[in-house]
Amino acid sequence: MYGAEAGRAGVPALDWLGASAAARGSRTLTLGLGFAAFGLLMRRHRRHYGRCLILLGGGFTVGLSLIVHGWS
Repeated sequence: MYGAEAGRAGVPALDWLGASAAARGSRTLTLGLGFAAFGLLMRRHRRHYGRCLILLGGGFTVGLSLIVHGWS
């Protein structure tokens, strides 16, 4: 989808691929570090793990819903 739009905009495929990989990689790294920090915090508060996991899942669901809603 994004590649097709880049083609219509006249962006060379290799330029788009490099920019896309860098942007996605930075987001993946950021989320990975965030989840690692969450895991470290939960080692100290294991009795609250279930609640935190539910809140995290709920936040993810709300965020993804907002993104999908913004597409339409």
